Amino acid sequence: IDMTKYRHQAKFDENSLAVLDIETISREDMPKGGFPPWCTHSPVVCSVLTADRDRHGAWAFGLKSIRFSEDDDPLGKIEALLKGRSCVTFNGRGFDFPVLSLTAQKTRQFSLTALIAAATEPRFDSGQHYDLADHISGFGQARGASLELLCRELDIPAKADTHGNQVGVLYDQGKIDDGDRASARGGAVRCGPRPRRRTSRGYGCPVRRHATARRGAA
Repeated sequence: IDMTKYRHQAKFDENSLAVLDIETISREDMPKGGFPPWCTHSPVVCSVLTADRDRHGAWAFGLKSIRFSEDDDPLGKIEALLKGRSCVTFNGRGFDFPVLSLTAQKTRQFSLTALIAAATEPRFDSGQHYDLADHISGFGQARGASLELLCRELDIPAKADTHGNQVGVLYDQGKIDDGDRASARGGAVRCGPRPRRRTSRGYGCPVRRHATARRGAA
């Protein structure tokens, strides 16, 4: 008997969102500046932009950056922000959540239910985690479009003075605040006008960009 049709299916809640982005470092040496395998990366900062809409249609935004070197329980903080919200990422299924899940395994944290749900949902039938990289590309059919380029073509401001590929150098130099801002700006890239931290009516729903960096990268 096929019981899968009776299994509870998570429903994407467009009124309560957590938009997640991580910045990472890796000591793995790669030939010709190649990108190190995801399993060699360690998270430095995770920024989560929350967006909650009330019954009157007013959006309330919040932006939290969690530093792994300073917080006693960074994964617990991320779990709390994800809980009760649908998650939006850009390539989160291919990078952000595998890195966070491996970090949870290393620290023996196996009860992060919201993080696990977002990380393990079926790719083609996901209600809890909306990966923009999958949906924009037709699940890999159209390749080669970064979120930076997509935002440029759509005239959405997505870059500032600090970029994700600079995080490794900034971390080595002790400039964690600059890396923090890079992650926060990455998490705040979205569709529609610039989100505000106070409650406001009529602002568009945010989406995010994915950016990672090698420590020591030029």
